[in-house]
Amino acid sequence: MLLRDEVAPRLRALGWKGSGLRFRLPDAGAWVQLGFRSSRHGAGGPVRFTFHVSVVGRAAWEEYRAAHPGARPGRARRSPTALRSGRCGSAT
Repeated sequence: MLLRDEVAPRLRALGWKGSGLRFRLPDAGAWVQLGFRSSRHGAGGPVRFTFHVSVVGRAAWEEYRAAHPGARPGRARRSPTALRSGRCGSAT
């Protein structure tokens, strides 16, 4: 509920698009993505989550896609030459 009720509306207010666990920031020069992962141990227990931020330059992406037909931006984190990314640790 925290992501849906608190985080998502604030991201949208800042111009991000998306829902659930995946968001993107429209940018003419790059694919900018933000993804969340969460887990809960037991009913009513704390929810742990991490988030992953990736920025892929559109020119680098087109070069990568030419070499890997069918690749999609959501899978781009597998291409270290075309990507700057980071994962932010665990939060409760």
